[in-house]
Amino acid sequence: MTKESADPLHLLLQLDVSVALLRPVVNESNTVVDAHVMWANSKAESVWGNSVEVLASAVCPDFDEWLAAANTAWHGSPARRLIEADHRRVGWTRAVSTVSRIDGHLAEVTMDRSADQELIDRLAALDRHYRSLLAELPVTVMVARADRDEFEFVSPNAAELTGRSLSEVSTRTSVRAIVHPDDRAQLDQIATVLIGASDAEVLGRIVRPDGSERWVEARAVLTDVGADGVRRSMLTMLDVTEHRAAEQKSQQRERLEGLARTAGAFAHQFSSLLQVIGGNLERLQRSLETPNDALIQSLAAIARAGSLVNGLMSFASGRPGAIEPVSIPEMCQSMHTVLRDRLAQEVALSIDIADAIPEVLIAPEALSVVMLEMLDNAAASIAGSGSIHIEVRECPEANCHLAHRTEPRRWVRIAVTDDGCGIEADRLPKVWEPFHTSRTGVAARGAGLGLSMVHGVIHQYDGHLTLDSSPNNGTTVSLYLPAVDG
Repeated sequence: MTKESADPLHLLLQLDVSVALLRPVVNESNTVVDAHVMWANSKAESVWGNSVEVLASAVCPDFDEWLAAANTAWHGSPARRLIEADHRRVGWTRAVSTVSRIDGHLAEVTMDRSADQELIDRLAALDRHYRSLLAELPVTVMVARADRDEFEFVSPNAAELTGRSLSEVSTRTSVRAIVHPDDRAQLDQIATVLIGASDAEVLGRIVRPDGSERWVEARAVLTDVGADGVRRSMLTMLDVTEHRAAEQKSQQRERLEGLARTAGAFAHQFSSLLQVIGGNLERLQRSLETPNDALIQSLAAIARAGSLVNGLMSFASGRPGAIEPVSIPEMCQSMHTVLRDRLAQEVALSIDIADAIPEVLIAPEALSVVMLEMLDNAAASIAGSGSIHIEVRECPEANCHLAHRTEPRRWVRIAVTDDGCGIEADRLPKVWEPFHTSRTGVAARGAGLGLSMVHGVIHQYDGHLTLDSSPNNGTTVSLYLPAVDG
């Protein structure tokens, strides 16, 4: 080592940091009020200049901040601060300055951190870029440490999916809380599956604060152990609500097409039988000298059956009957005896029709088919004694079991409510399927076409249907028909 290389000042001159030695100007209360620059290396000259004894207040661009740091250091505690400057004047944009006391002097060491800041800015820009990409992706992404409850990252679109702020879905327990109660067991199984596999998938529902539900396909992936020795789980969720609705609608359409083919064949054969029976009854009636009440009732029943078959064939062909304004109160009044006769004596029937019900647009025979099918469906769910209530009301909007958005207009709602056995929740989506029935034993024979037929007929006339039921609490089937304007 040469004498020159061993010289401390020479070594300081070679450092790639700014070093300046200052002699403080102290007042009677031992407070630094200024300082003389005693010495500065080449890196520091751009800040402090190269003139000995120059005052800090004359050359320091942020003198007040520097003075506060100098007093902290003067009283025994090194002061560190982040400073920014004009790179055209000092050659850097951001640096870290440390002021320390050395006996009766102050030393300031400033390290250029411009490159670090540029890297930070680039990382921030990348972070903003990837966050914007994640926000536009159809999937919601959440990342959590395997040993902690909180998420390290939640993509911004989680707020739109869940209907909650990101802070409300910041933990895995909070995500579990917004999962539909019936689907939480599936979510809990993911943790068990991940023990023996690297990923797991599940289909479930998220419940929003407004009570609406969203179907999501969720996939959990367990990563390898990272540099910090921790494994992480990544959860992705894809909203498939609209896809499921479209799929269910397509499946329902296919079922109804199958029903229409079956109904068409049945109606054609049954129509031929009715013609033979009706013709023979008419010939028998003409041969009698006096009218026979039993034959008259049989011929009336044949006529009603013919109307039902015509409606069934109209449904099967996919062509609705002639639409005309129909008065629901008048139809209920004219059908009251028929409706009552279809029920057992132990089953009570009540009809409640509000005042000023507008007419609806539908083929009369189609509405007759629908009313009889709804009544038969209600009666079949009652074992022994019970009651059926028909209610007719005008309403401003319609509901639909297919989650269709209905047109804002005047609607007439016909609700048929029974106090029968009800339907289990897991069977509700199937009630509109052809040949599906909730009945058992003898009651199930020949059943299963009613509600699917009602569904097909009502939708041909731009109507809608809903069904509400629970075991032992009865069932309400509501149909909505567009009211005549005016």
